[in-house]
Amino acid sequence: MKPAKVILAIIILIVIFLTSCIKDDYPAKGFLVRYDPRDCACCGGLFVNLNNVDTVNTSTKLVNSLPVDFVFDQSELPLKVQFAWQNGGGCMANNIIITKIKRR
Repeated sequence: MKPAKVILAIIILIVIFLTSCIKDDYPAKGFLVRYDPRDCACCGGLFVNLNNVDTVNTSTKLVNSLPVDFVFDQSELPLKVQFAWQNGGGCMANNIIITKIKRR
């Protein structure tokens, strides 16, 4: 093989390798649906739907906290978002902590 072809093949392999290793910082897509108006020990907070649906259903969780730099107005709800999250403990494992979030 000619040296130019070898170099081109190496460059192509490097590009393929680098693009296949890109990690998604926002793996979940969903909606911030609405605030929870209930008044109980396991209630209150913001509903987020993990299944990319803009209504409250069985895949809806309560958000314990959002990153402080994410600001929105309640009139924007339901709001399409991408986010990273972790279990937040709390009542019946229904609470989550959103660690990263951005609008879609």
